[in-house]
Amino acid sequence: MKKFLHNNFYWLIAIFAGTVFLSNDAFLPAMDIIATDMHTDKGSIELAVTLFVTGSLVLQLFMGPLSDKYGRKTTIIACGVVFLISNFYCGYTSNLTGLLIARVFSGSTMAVIGASGFSAINEFYEDKEAVKAMSYAANISLLAPLFGPVIGAYILKFTGNWRNIFYYDNIAMLFVMLLIILYMPETNKDVIMRKYQKNPKLYNKLTIEERAELENNSNHGTSLLAKFRGMIMLSKNRTFMAYSMVGCIASFGFMIWITGSPVLLMNLGQTPEQYSLWQFPVFIGLIAGNNGAIYMSQRFGVDKTVNFITLTVPFCSILFMIGVYFFSNSPLGLVIPMTIYLIFRGLQNAPINQFLLSMSNNFKGSAGALSGLIAGLGSVIGSYTASLMASSTNLQTVSAISISVALILFVGILARYWRRKDNEQQLNSQTES
Repeated sequence: MKKFLHNNFYWLIAIFAGTVFLSNDAFLPAMDIIATDMHTDKGSIELAVTLFVTGSLVLQLFMGPLSDKYGRKTTIIACGVVFLISNFYCGYTSNLTGLLIARVFSGSTMAVIGASGFSAINEFYEDKEAVKAMSYAANISLLAPLFGPVIGAYILKFTGNWRNIFYYDNIAMLFVMLLIILYMPETNKDVIMRKYQKNPKLYNKLTIEERAELENNSNHGTSLLAKFRGMIMLSKNRTFMAYSMVGCIASFGFMIWITGSPVLLMNLGQTPEQYSLWQFPVFIGLIAGNNGAIYMSQRFGVDKTVNFITLTVPFCSILFMIGVYFFSNSPLGLVIPMTIYLIFRGLQNAPINQFLLSMSNNFKGSAGALSGLIAGLGSVIGSYTASLMASSTNLQTVSAISISVALILFVGILARYWRRKDNEQQLNSQTES
């Protein structure tokens, strides 16, 4: 078991992420009861969901450099401790302000998933295996929004206390953290190098090839300030930012659906129960896409997969417009195009994450955090856009999704052009030298 979890630690990253997400999804059925207990309105409790996401965005800028400085495993454990304390306080407090503040801290731990979790996967596995690991991790994480509300409802039903939702989630997190402490390897080369410098006997046991690899990928500025400079350097890389914007726009369209789909489907006469059922094919499409990314990356390679999906996914916008025009009175006119779109989005997710992380050998934590921040901003803006369009017609809301999906084509072409130009400049520089 030790060897299996060490070599397949992405399962631990996935369960860690799912446990964090579960704290947000499982408490949704209890919002009315929490509002009554705290003598406030449901809108104030709904703010806890927004603050949970906001917390992750706030910490993204810091988590990348911290991960590059102190290591992947260390930062994951530290964030796990923050989650345990803040999540416990969510269940303990009877004060609305305390609950909202604790939700910010609970949500902030999401930042470590991209900055440390995905960076560790990128460093430990080869390209194709890394895509496989990230795809499996994404699938496990998707179980939280699918089954989180059901789990929360059952805890509420059988214990009669909404606070137990947070306490039971903490029990799960304690178990996951124990496995991470015992079995997850540290993959940050700077941290590993510092460990060997403190213990020369261990260093002498390494082969010549292992020493060369370690030295080539370490000691690239050990101060925390140097790590922050690495993030600034990445933000000036036009290719990195363009491909990150592809993820941002994709997240924007997806969050319009997540936030706005209750209104869209209820406009078609669907009940809340029917709305929940319509979400299953949508999420199954995303899971199918994540699995498809494994095959495509192994068959064609990460680069070709990223380019193909980026240039073909925008044509899903045509399906959205066909669905809303010709099947305007049927939920299938919305669900089928969204399911197909999310298959493409799943095909894109892990390969583009692996591609972005591979663009930086020295600041992978910062690369994961910066791309996560940009995608997160897309999610927040998409959610806010959907709330502004709550009184709009289905045609108007779907048009917003369709335009965002089509925009991926423009940004994808621009990213591809800049990448080709950067490669040509790098080749010319090597030739001249």
